[in-house]
Order: sequence, then C-alpha cells, then structure tokens
Amino acid sequence: MTSSSVHEVRDAVSAPPEVAVALRVPTVLVRRVLLGLVLLMTLGHLVFVVPELGGGHLFDLDRESGPGTWVSTTLFTITALVAVWLTARVHPDRRSLGFVLLALLLLALGAEEVMAFHETASVELAGAADLAGADSGGTPLMGLVLLPWLGVGAWLLARRCAPKARLLLLLGTGLWFVATFVTEELDAWNLDGIESDPEQVLAIHRLITALQEGGELLGVVLLLSALLEELAALGGRTCLVASRR
Repeated sequence: MTSSSVHEVRDAVSAPPEVAVALRVPTVLVRRVLLGLVLLMTLGHLVFVVPELGGGHLFDLDRESGPGTWVSTTLFTITALVAVWLTARVHPDRRSLGFVLLALLLLALGAEEVMAFHETASVELAGAADLAGADSGGTPLMGLVLLPWLGVGAWLLARRCAPKARLLLLLGTGLWFVATFVTEELDAWNLDGIESDPEQVLAIHRLITALQEGGELLGVVLLLSALLEELAALGGRTCLVASRR
C-alpha cells in the first residue's frame, strides 16, 4: 500500500461521523405555549387597561406599536413560513396553491398589523357612506364582502387536510373572522354614542378591544397549529445536521 493510500485510510478512520440532531417539538406543546401567551396578554389588557390601572404600554392590545402588535405580526409571519414549508413538502396538487395563497395572505395581514392600513381605509369608507361609528372605522360591508371568500377558501384548503388539521383550520378561520369583523362592528356601534356618555363608551371600547385583539391572536394560533398538524401528518420533521463539508 502506498503512503498516500495509508494517509487516506487514516483520515477516513479518524474522521468523526456526521452528527445529526433531531429537533422534535410536539405540536400540542407549541399550541399550549402560544395559547398561554395569548391568554396572558388578554388578561393583562382586561386587568390593567380596561379599568385604567396603568401598564398600558405593556398590556394595551389597542396600541399599534405595542407588544400586542409585535406578537401578532410575528405569529402571522411564522404561520406564513409554515405554509410555505408545506407547499414545498406536499406533492404538486391543488393543495399546494392553496398554501401559497394562504402564505401570501398571512404575510399581508402581518404587514397590515404594522401599517394599520385597514383602519385608515375603514374610516374613509365609513365617512363616505355615513355609516354608524364612522370615526372608529365602522364598515359592516367589508365583513359581508369578505365572508364568502374567506369561508370558501378555508373549506377548499381544509377539506383535503388531515382531520385534526382541518378542524383547527376551520375553527381558526371562523374565530379570526368573528374577532376581526363582528367585534369591530359592535365597537363601531358603541363608539357612535360617545357624545352621550364618553366615559362609559370608552370603557366598553377597551373591553371590546380585548375580545377583538385576543380573538384575532387566538385565531392565528389555531391556524398555525393546524398547519403544524398537517405537517406532522405528512411526516414533516426538523433536523440539524452538523458537517465539516
């Protein structure tokens, strides 16, 4: 055996094997942690903000630049990334397109949380149509127009998912719609009477905000849980492989 061959054999023998570290996180654990976070934030708003005890900079879910917005935007972004991951993971069929569209929608909603586009558009539309609660952005037509598209889209995507993922997807979509539009119209109706009793109206507004923002966060958590369940049903896993090459 030549000297070069001996060195090659020694290198092959002495070289440590590649190390694979599998990171397994149960979907139920992710769901429980995120649900706990949403519950904590919502309770913080109810305990400190609704009765005006202070701590608004930490617990006020109505602040567009506060922790609530950061958490919401982060959840939208993570859920969108999981949807993209599913698009690459599933076989090329109609379901892949649905996950792509869902990812784009989630990214748009996450960006909207920061830019607050819908509040500005709602005020303009409500003012132009002379709707109740125009100052707060009361626009019942927005919800009525989006509901059929949201319902049909959620069903088309959910019907080919695993049973548990399907249930979570439909629950998350329904809850998100109720929290986003139904409570917003209730708040618009409430704020329409602000001149008669400003203190009571604003207190009710803070209470409705807790239901609205907390419901939206909970809906997104259920959507993320649904996508993780679908990924688990398809055999998806996360692995970190350490290699010198």
